[in-house]
Amino acid sequence: MAFAKEQLEARKKGIGASEAASVLGLNPYRTPLEVWMQKKGLVETVETPAMRLGTRLEPVIAEMYREATGTGLYQSGTLYYQKNHILYATPDRLFLGDVKKGLEIKTANARMAESWGEPGTDEIPQHYLIQCILCMAVTDLPEWDVAALIGGQDFRIYNIQRDVDLENSIIEKLLEWWETYIIGNREPDIDASQACADYLAIKYPRNFKPLKEADAGTEQLIQRLAEVRYSLKSLKEQ
Repeated sequence: MAFAKEQLEARKKGIGASEAASVLGLNPYRTPLEVWMQKKGLVETVETPAMRLGTRLEPVIAEMYREATGTGLYQSGTLYYQKNHILYATPDRLFLGDVKKGLEIKTANARMAESWGEPGTDEIPQHYLIQCILCMAVTDLPEWDVAALIGGQDFRIYNIQRDVDLENSIIEKLLEWWETYIIGNREPDIDASQACADYLAIKYPRNFKPLKEADAGTEQLIQRLAEVRYSLKSLKEQ
C-alpha cells in the first residue's frame, strides 16, 4: 500500500521528525541515501507490513497510555518548526489541558526488547530518541513520552526531557544536510542498502543488467585478457 500522493509531495519539501535519524546516519533500518532518493522522487515510499501493523495498533496503545496515566490525548496533524519550515513533525498525540508534552507510540517485537531500557527512563532506541528531540523542537514543549508495546504484551512508558543544546546541534546538521544534498543536488555516499542497489540500477542500467553464464570460448577469452593485463602491468613496472 502506497502513501497518498499529497502526503508524498509534502514529505519532499522538508525533513520530518521520523526521518531525522536516517538523515544523520543513525537509523539502522534506513540510510541517508534512501531519504535522499525519496525526497528526489526517485523511489516510491511504500508502507511495509511492520508500518501497517504499527498504524493499526496506534489507537490501541494510545488508549492503554490514557488508561495508565488518566490524561486526555488528541491528534494535531503536521506541525512546522517556527524558525525554519524545512523541519516538521507529526506527533502521534498531544495532550489536552495544561500538560506540556507530547507522545510517540511505538511497537517492537520481542527480539528488540534489549534495545529498550527500564520504563520511566529515556533509554529508548537512538533513532526514536532523535525523533522525539525534533518533535520537542517543533512543538516547543519541554518533555516527551514514548508509549511502547514490546512483543505484543509488554507495555512500557518512557520519558525524554528536552535538551536544547543537543537539539540545536541536531537541527544544525539536518539543515546542513538539506542545503548540501537537496538544494545543492549532491548525492549522498553509496552504502550497502537495497535502496542503493536499486538507485545504481536506475542510474547505470547498462552496468546492472543480469549476468549470463560464459561458454567455453568466452572463458578462454577472459583468461587470455587477464594474462595480457598482467603482462602490461609487468612491462609498465619495468
